[in-house]
Amino acid sequence: MIRTSVAVLIVFWGVFFCSTQGSTQEVRRENPKKQLLQETQAELKLLREKLEEALQRIEKLERLRGMAHYRFPNQMELLGVSLPLQRRDLWERMDREFLFLVNDVPQVLLWMKRANRYFPLIEERIRLRGLPEDLKYVAIVESSLRPEARSSAGAVGIWQFMPTTGSLYQLEITNWVDLRQDPVLSTEAALSYLEYLYSKFGDWLLALAAYNAGEDRVRKEMARQEVSSFYDLMLPSETERYIFKIASAKVILSDPRAYGFELSPDELYESLKVELVEVELGGDLDLVSLGRACGMTYRALRNMNPQLRDSWLPKGKYRMYLPAGSGNCAKEFAGNKTLSTAPKPKPQPEAAKTQPPKQARAEPVVHKVQEKESLWDIARKYGVQVKSIQEWNKLSAQEKIRPGQRLVIYR
Repeated sequence: MIRTSVAVLIVFWGVFFCSTQGSTQEVRRENPKKQLLQETQAELKLLREKLEEALQRIEKLERLRGMAHYRFPNQMELLGVSLPLQRRDLWERMDREFLFLVNDVPQVLLWMKRANRYFPLIEERIRLRGLPEDLKYVAIVESSLRPEARSSAGAVGIWQFMPTTGSLYQLEITNWVDLRQDPVLSTEAALSYLEYLYSKFGDWLLALAAYNAGEDRVRKEMARQEVSSFYDLMLPSETERYIFKIASAKVILSDPRAYGFELSPDELYESLKVELVEVELGGDLDLVSLGRACGMTYRALRNMNPQLRDSWLPKGKYRMYLPAGSGNCAKEFAGNKTLSTAPKPKPQPEAAKTQPPKQARAEPVVHKVQEKESLWDIARKYGVQVKSIQEWNKLSAQEKIRPGQRLVIYR
């Protein structure tokens, strides 16, 4: 805009200067050269001053118009809760995170592109559980929707699970797979974990703080500071900023055009058009050959399956994502009758009722369920998986435990 205006003014200046050439020629014949030079310099000085004044006005207008991109709404909701931005300290915390994020143009554009790929599967599972849709923005702040994201602390995947927490939600880590990088399974696990934290704190903002800093850390600080509101709780800087980053991501991505971001549909990353296949292998499976047999490159296969860690899989059971309609191709290639297309994931699949391993039956521990204690609490206490406790005690995934109930734990 400024460059265009400058060009217009320069053209105007040139036309004006040329229009004075005729009169200048007459002055040249009648007046001394010195007087002519002085008059010409005076005219140029006047034009220069007017040009500078016009440029300053144009720049001011441009700044004022652009400032709208750096302001967030006065009233906002996150997870169904109105943020009290009338409190100046909270407004300043929100302002800081919003300005940092809205000014990071490449990052916001990548969010928009990746959201087209991953938000549909996240939103579907959120709806199935009846949870707030704003939870999808947690994945934005955690990993920028990158399944391959890995933190220096060892958190991995879209939802940044640490190994210990991931194991509690059946996100297996072996030499061949890391299910923390499976977009579907990690989303199911993250929603289960967030749902659990909400059941413990009764407040979504505290639940998010616990997701970031850890349940014990948040509970300890609440007790020590005698504070029950997230807004008044002193927590590590990363956690305090975490909530406002999520809120800022929601503001920007809910209406990107309002903040100067706009992409055409063909600039967005393609949605996941894959078929989930469960594989029970009787022997080793070469993934390079599998991809070739199904008409795709090994790179394409790995891109669809970020949870895979090697170019082959040994005997065992695995989940794989293949292009829609490729299930039969994989079945024929593997030559294994146990290869089958898996059903659509459910929010809470019922646990298989199997017996505990024989070597664990020798020394069972009987645990008496305490008030407000959950299976997740018990699993963490004994270092086992929730699914294992359900299997050992013939509990379905939906079945609730009650205070005083006795559970058998094998360690």
